[in-house]
Amino acid sequence: MMNDQILKELDETLLAIDEAKAAYSSAKNFGILDMFGGGMILSMIKHSKMDQGKAAMDKVEKELEDLKQAFSHQDLNLYLDISDSFFDVYFDNIFSDWKTQQAIAKNQEALEDLESKLRALRTQLTTEEVL
Repeated sequence: MMNDQILKELDETLLAIDEAKAAYSSAKNFGILDMFGGGMILSMIKHSKMDQGKAAMDKVEKELEDLKQAFSHQDLNLYLDISDSFFDVYFDNIFSDWKTQQAIAKNQEALEDLESKLRALRTQLTTEEVL
């Protein structure tokens, strides 16, 4: 029978991904407004939302490490094909709003990919447990 701890860690990781996706969606929306002359206040809000996105990505990374630990305690290997650059998109030294939007989109795409892989893994684990 599948260890409930693995499923718990998997669900916590998926929750962290949802939080990160929401943070980047908000940052993207403020970024679009900022591109059309939002001014200093909108720019400050956008950067605050981007900081929230980075904090959310850090939480996803921590949850992934916890998930890997849960797998290792069961003598299972968790292998996810995730680009090394997944967590490397930070918003320091950004020269334009367009570049910011590209960085946000890249993180959103990486989060969608990771979420898809983890949901497939969860389905596989719960299906194997039933069999």
